[in-house]
Amino acid sequence: MREGRANVGRPFVGDKKALIGGAVELRTAKQGFGRIRLGSMRDGTIASFEEFFKEHVAPGSTLLTDDWRSYRAAAAAAKLDHVPTCVSKSDRKAHDILPGVHRVFSLVHRVLLATYQGAVSMKHLPAYLAEFEFRFNRRHSLSRGLHFQRVLACATGGAPPTYDDFTGGRPAYGRRRRRPVTP
Repeated sequence: MREGRANVGRPFVGDKKALIGGAVELRTAKQGFGRIRLGSMRDGTIASFEEFFKEHVAPGSTLLTDDWRSYRAAAAAAKLDHVPTCVSKSDRKAHDILPGVHRVFSLVHRVLLATYQGAVSMKHLPAYLAEFEFRFNRRHSLSRGLHFQRVLACATGGAPPTYDDFTGGRPAYGRRRRRPVTP
């Protein structure tokens, strides 16, 4: 699998930037890119990357990354093979060295800006990333019935969401009590 990072925050999360970790599965040249994994991260520390690797990268995978120090230490701590490439010392561009990560993050950026019109809060960013990941990973699925089955499984897998889950509190407009209907 391939791992990468992107800071694509300012246009869609207000004044704050979001650090998003991403892993792209490599296949042969004819097959293109495989599945992806995305996740919002607290910061760019070694501990954050190690947590991301353990959660999203299969044991025994080889990481192809740029030569950022946090990647090296986190890959060693997660016991993953790591092949770093120093982009600044290479005669090639970063999108040529790590094409999968760059393509995925450009698509994520476009979806968040166009579909959600830049109105994504930090609180809801993980849900939007999960939706993008779901759609991307099923883009070549041959069975549309399995799509529907997977959506149903996700929808029925947990407790139903409440108003507070969506908004984080009381309604802003305030609810008026309705008088009971009398005959």
